[in-house]
Amino acid sequence: MESKEYLPFEKKSPERNRHPPSSIDVAESDIENSCVNRQFESIMTSKWGADTTGAELVKEFAAEIKGKAILVTGVTPGGLGAIFAETIAKAQPSTIVLAGRNKDKIKATTDAIQSANPDVKVKVLELDLGSFSAVRRAAETINSWDDVPHIDVLVNNAGIMAVDFGLTEDGFERQFGTNHLGPFLFTNLIMGKIRASDMPRIIVVSSDGHRLGVIRWTDYNYGVGSARANQR
Repeated sequence: MESKEYLPFEKKSPERNRHPPSSIDVAESDIENSCVNRQFESIMTSKWGADTTGAELVKEFAAEIKGKAILVTGVTPGGLGAIFAETIAKAQPSTIVLAGRNKDKIKATTDAIQSANPDVKVKVLELDLGSFSAVRRAAETINSWDDVPHIDVLVNNAGIMAVDFGLTEDGFERQFGTNHLGPFLFTNLIMGKIRASDMPRIIVVSSDGHRLGVIRWTDYNYGVGSARANQR
């Protein structure tokens, strides 16, 4: 039997597609397109752009940040996650949770935040996204924190890039395991804390790397790379 692969934006509705589009279908489509166009126009006419600084955004949206509990993964000093955490701290969130593998690097970022913003509570979470067992331990830890009853914003920032071929302890290619599977598992394991927020947000930091190729679902462990590595 031939199967059809749907694109992410296609609607899987055989009953609806069996008949020619009605006036109601057309009206719904027009409404959807109109909403998308208005959102696009809003973005294009925004005063923010590539030259906008984090400090400018924090100043503008300080009221949205103040009092929030925010968890950021990947907070190596000088990196995107650390700069993000240090910048939003100026708007006085209630709690910033810094999650990462290296305790020394987390401490350096913690010290930078607390020295500039002593009233902001900073908590440290040891998290290795390349290990399912480590992810589960980290999730268990944060779920046990009574002083963090909810997470308003989760920023999945941590990741690795252009590393030598290798497998995680769970048997997955390192980048796929660390950048995709680990964050997915972690997010779902702390979903109770996230949903406890009145207005939860999950942010996934990515890149344009997906434009360079596709995920080979029949070979997500990059078998060719493994064979080449074994020949070295």
